[in-house]
Amino acid sequence: SGDKAHADVASRIDALMASYVDKINPVLHAIEIGGFNDAPVANTAVGPAKKFAHDAEQEITRLADMLAQEAASSNTARSDTLHRALWQFGLTVLAAMAIFAPLIILNTRSICGPIAEAQATAERIAVGDLTHMNDSDAHDEVAELQRALNRMRTALHGVVSQVRGSTESINTASAEIATGNQDLSQRTEQTASNLQ
Repeated sequence: SGDKAHADVASRIDALMASYVDKINPVLHAIEIGGFNDAPVANTAVGPAKKFAHDAEQEITRLADMLAQEAASSNTARSDTLHRALWQFGLTVLAAMAIFAPLIILNTRSICGPIAEAQATAERIAVGDLTHMNDSDAHDEVAELQRALNRMRTALHGVVSQVRGSTESINTASAEIATGNQDLSQRTEQTASNLQ
């Protein structure tokens, strides 16, 4: 696995750096005490240590490449997971809309339809049409409103019937009074002409 490969490379880097230190320390000590006459001779003495440093550098580059590849692979996997999650979310939203949209439409119709009927009943009552009744077996607030409108229509119909009945009684009484007045007027004229 990746962790074992990383550990192997890291342990090779540690070993190479330890070898570098082992090879460079005697050369540095010789430089400190003036054991080399000139720089090219010191540079030649550092040669074996440089090989370990160069090999360690290559291993570090190899480790960096491995980590970069794993990071790229991880980024690709994360990107794929994100795309899958977005698709799943989108499909879930569409499924929810497909399920809930018809329910919302049905619910709206079940509320708006009875309210429109109640409004139509109120408008018919307002223009004097007391013949129409809406029957509802529902037990919600709109059905209660419809039943209240029906009771109001019935009460208004009763009041109108009473007013019509009273009007007819008044018309009959007025006709009788008019007939009585006319009769009285004729008798008065007859009595007045008999007196003359």
